[in-house]
Amino acid sequence: MVLSYDKLVRFVLEQLPADEPFVLVAESFSGPIALRVAAQDPPGLRGVVLCATFIRSPAPFSRALAAAVRPVWFAQYASLPAAAALMTRRVLGSKGRHLQGLLVDAVDSVAPEVMAGRARDVLLVDASDALVACPCPILYIRATRDLAVRRASLKRILRLRPDVAVEAVDAPHLALQVAPERCGQVLGRFLATLRQS
Repeated sequence: MVLSYDKLVRFVLEQLPADEPFVLVAESFSGPIALRVAAQDPPGLRGVVLCATFIRSPAPFSRALAAAVRPVWFAQYASLPAAAALMTRRVLGSKGRHLQGLLVDAVDSVAPEVMAGRARDVLLVDASDALVACPCPILYIRATRDLAVRRASLKRILRLRPDVAVEAVDAPHLALQVAPERCGQVLGRFLATLRQS
C-alpha cells in the first residue's frame, strides 16, 4: 500500500507514547514526517533529531522529475548489479559495503508502486512551515560524505531555523547504519542537554 507523507504523519501520531517524554529521530525520507508531527506539538515531545535529511527535495528539477516517475523504474532495481553498486556508493559509501546485501534486500522487499510513490513525495515535499512551527529543540546530524542529500539542504534548514544544532559525522548518507557508535554519542549529548533544560 502506498502511504503518502500525510498518511505517514497520521500513522506516526497514532504511535506516539501517551504518558512519557520522547524524542523523534528521523533519517533521510522521514525528516519531513518528523517535522510535521512535531509541528502539531504532541504531548511529551522533547526534541527532534534529523539525520541526513531535507525540508524540500534535494534533487534539481524535482517537479519535472516527479511527473516522470514510474513504478517500472523500481522493479527489481536493486537486483541489477550496476544499479546495486550505484545505490551502495550513494547511500552507504565505501565504509558501508558490508551492508549492501541488507540494503538490496530491503529495497527489493518494497513494491515498485510504493518506491515510486515515495520518490514522488520526496520530489514534491516542502516541510518548511513544519520546521518553523517545530516547538522543541532540533539537532541535525550532517553526514560529511553524503552523496544523496547535499549541504544545500542543511543551509535551507538553517536559514529558517538558525537555532538548529548541527553535528558532523564522518559517514555517508545512511549515517545511522554505517556509523552507529558515533551517531549514538551525538544523540547521547543531545539527550543530556534536553534533560538539563
